[in-house]
Amino acid sequence: EWHEARRSGIGASEVAAVLGLSPWQTPLDVWRTKMGVPHEIPQDLAYFGHALEPVIADWVSTKHPEVGLISAGVSARSIEYPWLTASPDRIAYVPLDGDEPPFEYMPLELKTSSAYSKEKWANGVPLYYEAQVQAQLAVLGASYGWLAVLHGGNSPELFRVERDEEFITEHLIPKTKAFWDNHVLTEVPPEPVTSA
Repeated sequence: EWHEARRSGIGASEVAAVLGLSPWQTPLDVWRTKMGVPHEIPQDLAYFGHALEPVIADWVSTKHPEVGLISAGVSARSIEYPWLTASPDRIAYVPLDGDEPPFEYMPLELKTSSAYSKEKWANGVPLYYEAQVQAQLAVLGASYGWLAVLHGGNSPELFRVERDEEFITEHLIPKTKAFWDNHVLTEVPPEPVTSA
């Protein structure tokens, strides 16, 4: 059911590939998944990435109270951009006034990284993950979000990601819509490209 639901929209984790920003996937890879061909992720990579999410979320909750309360992630579809979906790993929420609802809800994305890849984070969130969080912000209507990464199993970092309206309106929305309309709905594959 989860895989079938993913085929009915472009998920936030696929946005970087659609925009040509992913080092792991191309637009053709995303198109193939929409046509029912599963995208294989190395089993151990997927296992440990998922298994470490509660540990990373607990670190955020314990060490960074400014993030707010943390709850389970959600699956959401944009009403304004119905081809876009998002499934952030967790939701952080803070009261808008006092300690009671209403709350503002922000995505909290949880990542693992090799100790050898830590230098890719020296200037902040890498562009391919930034695109994912921006898509989550667009779907959820949030003004900012969070991304926590655990490098090498023992070196965590937390980043606040501000909403980039220019990126969302000038790149993310028109390019994902064109991909959805011109390739997914028509079942016409995009031109193959290399990840480079």
